Amino acid sequence: MSQFKFECVDDDNVVTTKTFDTAYLQECVENVQDFLHGCGFVFNELTYTKAKLEDDGVEITNDDTKVLLQELTVKGPKSTITDWTASD
Repeated sequence: MSQFKFECVDDDNVVTTKTFDTAYLQECVENVQDFLHGCGFVFNELTYTKAKLEDDGVEITNDDTKVLLQELTVKGPKSTITDWTASD
């Protein structure tokens, strides 16, 4: 299981923090999305794309199954953030 801590300090020195433990990529993405929304970022959705792993022949599809983060760290796909904007 991995532990995460995010912290944002805005121009007025207001601190926003988010800490969580997870071993699943989907839960990590959901928590990061919550943190960014809490910091004032405006976007529809934070998503990730799963890609086929090359050497082991196992294909990971883009469904709601939970994928252990540790499984993707060896030769996992790169993350992509799409469709977001920041507001003041």
